[in-house]
Amino acid sequence: MIRSSVAVVALIMMLAGCSPSEPPADQPLAAPVDGPAPAAPKAILPDLTGQEAVTVTATATASNGAALAVSLTSYLPVAGDSLAGQQIVQYVAAAGDGSAVADPEFIADNGALVQLSDLTAIAVSGNWPGESGVLPLLGPGVADTIIDMPAGPVVGSRLSITGPGYGYAAAAIYNEDGSSTDAATWANRFTNYGFADAFAGTTLTDCVITVSPLASAAAGVGTWARHNCFIGAGD
Repeated sequence: MIRSSVAVVALIMMLAGCSPSEPPADQPLAAPVDGPAPAAPKAILPDLTGQEAVTVTATATASNGAALAVSLTSYLPVAGDSLAGQQIVQYVAAAGDGSAVADPEFIADNGALVQLSDLTAIAVSGNWPGESGVLPLLGPGVADTIIDMPAGPVVGSRLSITGPGYGYAAAAIYNEDGSSTDAATWANRFTNYGFADAFAGTTLTDCVITVSPLASAAAGVGTWARHNCFIGAGD
């Protein structure tokens, strides 16, 4: 009796054009679920550990007596079209910076090198006045910027550190005639690294400058000359 019932049900379903495992033909498909668009990859800086070129530390004191312990570590420059160079340019651009270092077309058209520096300013005493600053020297000084820390154009168009923080600086090193820059002779020009006494009432003391063997051996560098809290190379 049970077999007869199963056979009848199977016969009815076969005549109806469906099988027990198939859904009804008019069953609507589930609508796709809208979700947030995938987030754009976050810009990151390259790891340049072991490529340090120049390190400068000092104490900056403002006219009101407030003091900052400042430090600058500049790494060997990299080709603008290398992975590390592209990462630096992308990071600067993602920070909303409008300098030439954030412009990949400028970097490509000039065959520029890109140089990254670590910047630190730690409050030692008092409240640093916003109208004062500490001017970092970042190589040739023709296309550079400061990101991820308090900075402003205190002296001319050059950005200066205007308070405590941790951040970075990036510079483009290029030949003005448009020819590609040779990474082996990056310092064979007027390049300065460190901090300058560029503000009335602001003084720099306790300056310590270290030039790595990699920077000392850079082709085209005759001597590295020290000037108070910065050091220079090139012809």
